[in-house]
Amino acid sequence: MASQSPSAADVDAAAKRMQGKIHRTPLLESIALNNLAGCRVLVKAEALQKTGTFKFRGALNRVLLLPSEAKARGVVAFSSGNFGQGLAAAATLCGVKSTIVMPGDAPLNKQARARSYGATVVLSDILEGENREITAARLAEKLSADHGYTLLHPFEDRDVIAGQGTTAVELADQAYEQFGLHNLDAFLVCAGGGGLSAGCCLALEQRMPLCARFAVEPAAYDDHARSFASGSVCEVVGNPVSICDALQAASPGKNTWPVNKRLLTGVLTVTDDEVRYAMRVAFETLQLVLEPSGAVPLAAVLARKVETVGKTVAVVASGGNTDVVKFAKTLGLSANGPVAPAPPNAFDWTGFQVTETHGLTRPLLAIRCLSGGCLGCGWFDMETANKVGEILAVVNGVSAPHDMLGAVVAKCSEKAIAIGINEGMPGRRALEIMRKYGQQSLAKL
Repeated sequence: MASQSPSAADVDAAAKRMQGKIHRTPLLESIALNNLAGCRVLVKAEALQKTGTFKFRGALNRVLLLPSEAKARGVVAFSSGNFGQGLAAAATLCGVKSTIVMPGDAPLNKQARARSYGATVVLSDILEGENREITAARLAEKLSADHGYTLLHPFEDRDVIAGQGTTAVELADQAYEQFGLHNLDAFLVCAGGGGLSAGCCLALEQRMPLCARFAVEPAAYDDHARSFASGSVCEVVGNPVSICDALQAASPGKNTWPVNKRLLTGVLTVTDDEVRYAMRVAFETLQLVLEPSGAVPLAAVLARKVETVGKTVAVVASGGNTDVVKFAKTLGLSANGPVAPAPPNAFDWTGFQVTETHGLTRPLLAIRCLSGGCLGCGWFDMETANKVGEILAVVNGVSAPHDMLGAVVAKCSEKAIAIGINEGMPGRRALEIMRKYGQQSLAKL
């Protein structure tokens, strides 16, 4: 195993090496998704990569770089499923024998897929009180020692990390080619062991230096968040429960952490319910099927884990390795019940436009209802609003558009009062009243 972190040059070299051998996955945008998120969201659909996740990139780059003697002996790796599938396909493509060690509770569809790609699958025991990934890693190390297989790590190997980083190389190119964007306001990517986030950060450091970079992980596996906050590596103890089975590493990788610590803007966490909602939204707005782990970055945007209203952000939809039964079960599908309801703090931004004016003593914020009405923060001329019959409500003391939703209305115009907006109500409720009034007015035309 490599003992050092990769460089941006390693990521660039991987992109050239794998050109034509991997899918250039699409960068998607949906008006409906933008409305739900309150910002422009570009989705890098790695669920459409050759084996269903970004993991094929790192696995293929590593196998391509193996010396001929190592290729002849074969490779072994431990994986909860996605790296195992990626490595199985990459190894078979290059004529190399592969053995994949999976935790005993790895999803059956992921085990079957790895076998279908040509791998021998070995299941490790599930031991009470021990992280499932650690148990699988120990068995993979034993098989490597006993049979002479080259042990490939899903996120510690510098060539694997470099391969994963090609995701962001493509994203940056596509953002300019498709949308004319030289930079993004924010980039969000999932973190398990940290290989994808490290590789992508290296790619974006030079290509989009002004872009904020966030790793996102399940709340039950918050080792990166705690490590980032404390400045030193923290571990997850035991086997917490999470639907994100591909993001359950016990701690940040020793080769990924130095890169992530240096280049990440922050680390966010999401709950299982927030992930379920993101899976539903991806399906309904993009017709994209995501496994829970693949929906984590989108969940952070939809749950407002970072201020994105009015901005342009990109998320990596990292994987879609699920089956129809598990997908339906995760979303709570039934014949007569709601599916993955929106979290309590969600807000549908359809029909609203956000403007921010900086450079003043304090920012001037406005959320305008396109059918009439405005919620503002800052100085607004209430006297003029009353003269012209404008629907205007004003909140105080916030500095970001999303915070206006929870702030209470401090004053409002006569027209606003006439349609049911009152001082003391949340800004969110005032906006909902404006939207409903506008819809009713249009219906009368």
